[in-house]
Amino acid sequence: MRDERRRAVYFSLFIFSLLILTACTDYESMIVDDYGVWLAEQAKSSEFVKTVSSSSSSPKSSSSNIYSDSVYDFRDGNFYNIVKIGTQTWMAENLSFQTENSYCYDYRTDYCNKYGRLYTWAAAMDSVGSWGTGGENCGYALKCSPDYPVRGICPSGWHLPTKAEFDTLISSAGGQTKAFLRLKSTTGWNGPNGDGTDIYAFKALPSGYRGQMGEYSGLLNGAYFWSSTEESADDAIYIFLGNYAGDLKIKNQRKDYAFSVRCVKDKEYVDVVPTSSTTILSSSSLLKISSSSVIFFDSTKFKVGSFIDSRDGRTYKTIKIGSQNWMAENLNYTTTNSVCFNKDASNCTKYGRLYTWAAANGAKVCPNGWHLPSSTEWEILLAKIDSLFASGRSLLAVLSAGGMYDNGNFFGEGMGSGFWTSSLLDETNAYYMNFFDGEDDAYVDNINKKYGLSVRCIENVVETKSSSSSAIKSSSSSKTVISSSSSKVVESSSSNKVESSSSPKSSSSSKTTESSSSNKVESSSSPKSSSSSKTTESSSSNKVESSSSVMSSSSRDAKSTEEQSSSSLF
Repeated sequence: MRDERRRAVYFSLFIFSLLILTACTDYESMIVDDYGVWLAEQAKSSEFVKTVSSSSSSPKSSSSNIYSDSVYDFRDGNFYNIVKIGTQTWMAENLSFQTENSYCYDYRTDYCNKYGRLYTWAAAMDSVGSWGTGGENCGYALKCSPDYPVRGICPSGWHLPTKAEFDTLISSAGGQTKAFLRLKSTTGWNGPNGDGTDIYAFKALPSGYRGQMGEYSGLLNGAYFWSSTEESADDAIYIFLGNYAGDLKIKNQRKDYAFSVRCVKDKEYVDVVPTSSTTILSSSSLLKISSSSVIFFDSTKFKVGSFIDSRDGRTYKTIKIGSQNWMAENLNYTTTNSVCFNKDASNCTKYGRLYTWAAANGAKVCPNGWHLPSSTEWEILLAKIDSLFASGRSLLAVLSAGGMYDNGNFFGEGMGSGFWTSSLLDETNAYYMNFFDGEDDAYVDNINKKYGLSVRCIENVVETKSSSSSAIKSSSSSKTVISSSSSKVVESSSSNKVESSSSPKSSSSSKTTESSSSNKVESSSSPKSSSSSKTTESSSSNKVESSSSVMSSSSRDAKSTEEQSSSSLF
């Protein structure tokens, strides 16, 4: 009798084990099937885009890693990865544009950096009409009639998705049960069913929410995204992804809750100009942008990307304008004679570090493959952009980082910013690019080398050696040439030799040679030129023979050290 009972128990345990094994196998098969579906879709469609990151410790040059799947928000200089799912193009990151009634989870800026900001429905809809009229007067206890698509707080060309657009997303991702896994990030979620497969690179993160009383909840357990669809005067529709199996729902909630925002691309790109004298809140300062200073960017004329500085693992955003590839963030590499504004580490996070000219011009301050730009390279950028102060400030995401006097005191935060160049005026002073809020435009000026200013690095020009000669005499990819007012400037930052001659028909010409200890650039002036000037700048010897060709206008004339008071800088 006992043997029969024992056999019955063993048999029951065996059956139970088979059931558990079958369930696990089915779940694993669903994940494997998802991957198979993704591979099949990849093979069928060349339009599907997914960002692939490198784990290599060597720097990733943005010239070979230009993100075609990114959108640039000129309001604060943020870049967002994007992904196409079905017929829709979505942001693959949560929005982080700072505005009134938007919050960092638990008031922590590191959470904003990771999860984006949390917005009330009124903020997400841009109820004050700063960027468009579609969501005006939409907020808690206000019944409104949105004009779709509602741009809301999204960048130009993008809008806050409707409930129907979220329905389309879920359908494109395989329906509710499968989309639950496919749209979620592969890490960061609590629970056995928390992490997803993220096969569409949508990367929904468990960013939590802010409640009506200001309490925070749901971090690591849920993702909440506002739609632009109103339920009632008090409620609006949102999409929710949880950490339990199949927990994907479209629900309604009070409009005074704060949720994440994912923007979807307009079917037809229509830019909306901010209203006159709109205040833009950035993480560092208030920028006043009037309707006359709004710049419409042609995305075909610049490319955004990023690279990793292998020295400390920092990732820097980049933007390529013309033939120049610039860092779109201030350098934040710790070295001798560099400091955080007010000696506060949080300011290094916001603004990068401030460097003396000697530190900025050091051989190893910029990452490998990058260098401190000369005044001429800034001038080349100036020639590429109509107004460096307006469009250039936006494209380069210039922050009002202030600076440091030669006596160690700090100044100018919220008023302006200056960037060192590699170009010397004399033994005491060097040139810098000045972004001063009180000026109509940015310009190159000079200042004492002991001041502390910001640094933006520019990527070295990559040259290809000719099989017949080590000297490259003509190649659009191997040198940067800009012609202006019958003068020609040739620059190179590689170790190869570059030769060129200015136009023989020029009535006057200037000849500029810039080199580091290992670089050589040669140019010959026209035999028909009636006058010429020559400037040689070397970072190894700091020897300056003449500075007459560095500045080309009265606004860029050299000033004496005595004339440089606090009012002349920022």
